[in-house]
Amino acid sequence: YRLFLVIAPAGYGKTSALVDWAHQAELPVCWYAVDEFDQDARQFIAYVIAAITERFPEFGARSAAALRSMTQTLDIQRLVQVIVNDAYEHIREHFVLIVDDYHIVQEDEVVSAFISALAQQMDESCHIVLVSRTLLAVPDLPLMIARSQIGGLGYEDLAFRTEEVQDLVLQNYHLTMPAAEAKDLVEQAEGWITGLLLSAQTMWQGMADRVRTARVSGLGLYDYMAQQT
Repeated sequence: YRLFLVIAPAGYGKTSALVDWAHQAELPVCWYAVDEFDQDARQFIAYVIAAITERFPEFGARSAAALRSMTQTLDIQRLVQVIVNDAYEHIREHFVLIVDDYHIVQEDEVVSAFISALAQQMDESCHIVLVSRTLLAVPDLPLMIARSQIGGLGYEDLAFRTEEVQDLVLQNYHLTMPAAEAKDLVEQAEGWITGLLLSAQTMWQGMADRVRTARVSGLGLYDYMAQQT
């Protein structure tokens, strides 16, 4: 895939899953973790270039210079073309660019246009992974889907299942949780790994009943779990 989307609410283990994968991947991985201070298209693009340069030092000089030269308005198409040519000349293998917490900047139309153009115009050796808490509005997304250029994972894929909760409890706490209790807990927590881990404060005993009571009383699951820490 040219573009791979990992979309799920906070606490479903998106970043943890990708960190695990990156350590085992045969492909080189470039990582950019977006934060609240990156809500500027120019800065975002600079960090994308820097993330790739970190892994491929020969790449980036021309791309960074092109970005700096656009002192007024960003010419996204020209900039992307420079980055594409820079990568073509200096990167000789397939690689992955992971942009974590992309939801922080996805409302920026220039950022969205940049990512859309980059995903479509980069050589097929580049695979971009966008990690987000919310659904993305990437330009040309339907077109890329029609061309089978996009894959993804949602919260249903990341949610813990009954046997996984049992394995987790056994591995971390050396306790055997009955399948019925694990299933009930999974259903109440909707497989939310953060909630399941927070519930470890009570050593998993009777947690399903507590979660059910909290929901009946109108207390949000996150608020309830957070109060247990």
